[in-house]
Amino acid sequence: MKYFLLAAAIACAPCGTAAAIDVSAKFTGGSENELRGNLSVSVQRGSDMVTFNTTELRALSVNGGAVSMTGVGSIAGFGDGYRFQLSAVDAGEPGAGRDTVAFTVWDASGALVLSTRWSGMHTDPVAISSGNLQSH
Repeated sequence: MKYFLLAAAIACAPCGTAAAIDVSAKFTGGSENELRGNLSVSVQRGSDMVTFNTTELRALSVNGGAVSMTGVGSIAGFGDGYRFQLSAVDAGEPGAGRDTVAFTVWDASGALVLSTRWSGMHTDPVAISSGNLQSH
């Protein structure tokens, strides 16, 4: 059975954000087509808090320590229909300072809404500042 767990904090001083990420996802039952779980991301931007929650997980790929997840979710106060992609790497123990995560959200038109560290072309990975990632 493949699963992915992440409870972490990110402090990204260059991009002016702090984020808390909580993920639990796994394939259940006798078929690996049954994907269950949730993802919640809260991002602090100055005095504003943006909270994203999944409404549907569409794909989960676990390859050793590398994880990729996609789906759809909502942003508190702004509604549903936002697409997300999360990529993470479990680099061993301890997770803080070693494990990395890249999280991106787009609206229905494809416009970028949220990124842990946008390079201008894609979201670059950010090392977690606390917590741990486990993938199997």
